[in-house]
Amino acid sequence: LSNDLASALPALRRVAERSLAARSLGASDALLELAIAENAGGDYDQARLLLIDARKLVPKNERLRWNAAFLLPALMRDPVATAQALAQFAAALTEFEARTDWHKVSAEALLEAVLTTSIYDLGYLPGNTLVLQKRFGKLVSEVVNSHIKPRLEAKPSGGRDESSFDAHAPRKRRIGVISSYLREHTVMRYFAGFITALSVQADVELCIWYTGAALD
Repeated sequence: LSNDLASALPALRRVAERSLAARSLGASDALLELAIAENAGGDYDQARLLLIDARKLVPKNERLRWNAAFLLPALMRDPVATAQALAQFAAALTEFEARTDWHKVSAEALLEAVLTTSIYDLGYLPGNTLVLQKRFGKLVSEVVNSHIKPRLEAKPSGGRDESSFDAHAPRKRRIGVISSYLREHTVMRYFAGFITALSVQADVELCIWYTGAALD
């Protein structure tokens, strides 16, 4: 959105409208991007409707399934609407926790779904949402460890020279930090110490990308 929602929304609406009219293969992606923008602008209900329409186009798309299930309002309208959104989120968690069809979804599709589903707004909603945050974290952990990691690791290495690969050698954990707030900002007051502590860990390879325009 480049921090310009007022300009981005009309453009995204035009793209979505044209994609649908042309029956483009990317129409569902256009609706997803528009839904994210509409929600950021405060229209949570419209965002939900857009995601429902997107899922009708590609019912088996796992990324859309996750994003539609775990969408949360970016801006709170009133306590009743917020409570309803949290109830819908909790119900979606219960549904996903009971799923038995993970084996029918490719590891790549599951990974894309997990990586593109954000519950950032949950921490800013009123009430004790920690339980929901923990449940979502546990769900993601179980999906990654049980249904993504084993299948990806079982695939061929893609031409890697196995003779020079030591499976028992210590491997660093590669962690990436991407943010437009890596500067003098309230966000960094909370996370700067955490990032700095990671950078000195011997078993961590830390990469940082600053996506903002302001420099200090």
